[in-house]
Amino acid sequence: MTYVAASTLGPDVGMGLFAGKSYRKGDRIIEYTGEVLDKLEYEARYGKEELGKYVLRATRGCYIDAKDPEKSGPARYVNDCRRCDKKEGA
Repeated sequence: MTYVAASTLGPDVGMGLFAGKSYRKGDRIIEYTGEVLDKLEYEARYGKEELGKYVLRATRGCYIDAKDPEKSGPARYVNDCRRCDKKEGA
């Protein structure tokens, strides 16, 4: 079970995807859907920036653009927070 709610990373961050239960390594949690782009299509749309907002690099040269909510799902709100400090008690 996952759910979308206001991000806890800060007041101006937007929405985030949260796990509503614990998962084990290897569990399938959610499918990231959107428009599939190759490298040339990605660069035409976003230039050479690292990654566009809501874009997941699935493999080298293959991107999934979930910017359009009509073509994507709640996984568009997932983030990789490796730089975030753990909250006390978490």
